[in-house]
Order: sequence, then C-alpha cells, then structure tokens
Amino acid sequence: MNIGRFLRKSAFGACGILLLTGSVWLISFARSLRSPVEKSVQVPAGDSKIQGKANAPVQIVEYSDFECVACGALQPDLKKVLETYPDKVSLVFHHFVIRSHVRSPLAHEAAECACEQGKFWGYYDLLYQYQDLWSQAADYTEELLNFARDLDLDLPKFVACLGSPTVIDKIKQDTVSGEQLGIKSTPTLFINGRMFVGKKQFEEEGMEFIRKELAKSDDNAAK
Repeated sequence: MNIGRFLRKSAFGACGILLLTGSVWLISFARSLRSPVEKSVQVPAGDSKIQGKANAPVQIVEYSDFECVACGALQPDLKKVLETYPDKVSLVFHHFVIRSHVRSPLAHEAAECACEQGKFWGYYDLLYQYQDLWSQAADYTEELLNFARDLDLDLPKFVACLGSPTVIDKIKQDTVSGEQLGIKSTPTLFINGRMFVGKKQFEEEGMEFIRKELAKSDDNAAK
C-alpha cells in the first residue's frame, strides 16, 4: 500500500469525523438556545411590602427602581393584574437601586420612611405617577417632601427618618438579595419564583404564566 495515500485517507477520514461531530454539537447547541431551560427561583420575602393577600396562589415579587422609566411603564400592567384577580394575585415590592440613578437612593429612602407611617403604597404610586416631575426637578428633594405632605405624613418624623442607618440598610439588603438572584436590570419580576425581565416579557410571557398558575391552583382546589 502507498503509505502517503493511506495517511491522506486517514487524515481526511479523521477530519470528516471531527466535522460531523462538530456539526452535531452545533445543532444541539442551537436547539438549546431555542429551548432554554427554565428555572424556578425561591425569592426571599424578608419584611416585604405586600399588596393583596399574603396567601394568594400567585405572588408577583417586583424588584424595581423608582427612577427607572421602564419600571414606571410597567405599573399599569401590574395594577390591571391586581384589579382582575384581587383575591388570587399579590404583589410584593423589593428595592433595587440602580447605581447610575443619582436621585433614586433618596426616593427609595422616602418610600421606606412612608412605609414606617403605613403609607408605602400611596408613596409608591406617587413616585411612579409623577416620575417625570421629581426625577427631573431642579430641587427634587422638595418634590419628595411634597408627596409626604400629600399623604398627610408626619413631616418632622418623615424628615428625621430620611438617611437613617436602618432605612439605608433595608434598601441595601433588598438590592443585594436581587443581585444574588442574578438581577441585572429593572424591572425584574418573579412570578411564583419564575423570573421575567422587563415590561415586554411580562406582557408576552408573564401574563400567560399567571393564567396557567391560576388554572393549576383552581385544579388543585377542586381535587
């Protein structure tokens, strides 16, 4: 046998095997991208702010930044869900302060201080409803104080609360817990532990997931 011809054939054969193996791997990898493995994440509750029943069959955990425009845009969708399923869906809030948002830290402190007077959700609504106003105002601190006045909060108590170590620590703990869950941007929602990022994914996938979870809950209750 011609040794050179044998080596060439062997080399081409080996390359063919490698190419075939590589092609199979690429096809498998491409398929894995089209069908990602879904993970269910356990979200810590902590001393969360909750709207709706604590034992609701569907729990939405919102990690949000008050200065985030996308977070503000999501609010009508969240309100609609809570109004549609008042006894079956609850909303839990966690602070997630984006470092590049220079006005956001004080807004989160203000919401936490409103929470200490039992007015968290009222303050939350005002921050998002008038997001353009306070986030762009020359004196945004005064706008945050005006929200406290609108809600009839004890103003001296509210002002004393701002910047307190306890409040700052609560906000930091929430943000750290979000980072540990892999959050990179806001808004990020966990619906019964499943992660959904942004308004678009919530509308396209999150709403359908909620309906499936509610149907599952109804089926279990009927058994």
